[in-house]
Amino acid sequence: MKAFADRLAHVTESHAGEIAEQWAKAVRRNPKTPSFHNLSEEHCILYAKNFYQTFVKVYFEERPYPALEEFFTQYAEARFQEGIPLPEAIHALLMLRRHMWLFADSQAIFTSTIDQHQAVETINQTIRIFDQGVYLIIKRYGELSGGKG
Repeated sequence: MKAFADRLAHVTESHAGEIAEQWAKAVRRNPKTPSFHNLSEEHCILYAKNFYQTFVKVYFEERPYPALEEFFTQYAEARFQEGIPLPEAIHALLMLRRHMWLFADSQAIFTSTIDQHQAVETINQTIRIFDQGVYLIIKRYGELSGGKG
């Protein structure tokens, strides 16, 4: 899995700007993320580019939980401060994940049967990370809005 994850990380890091541009256009048009429509494209691109670059670093942490907690808590705080409702913040996060995978798929980085098996393992790890992120974002939004989280 490490070899494929390394290739995915390399593609994501090398093309973070392109992936971020695609995400920014999509999130600013998506009917499920209307609060993002008023944010500038530049703001969205810069945010997404930083997200992808940081995500790659967090992915390879030996003990990722503390880094994940900080990473997704910062995501929640930034979206909350921008006035983004929780459902839109979560949908935008899922779009970030989807755009990362769509770009990797378009680059045909998994071509052999072994690559495809490793891709499935890497996808599963990525999903686990984002699932943990969703939990942390919901928790932080609850804390920020005065609830117990």
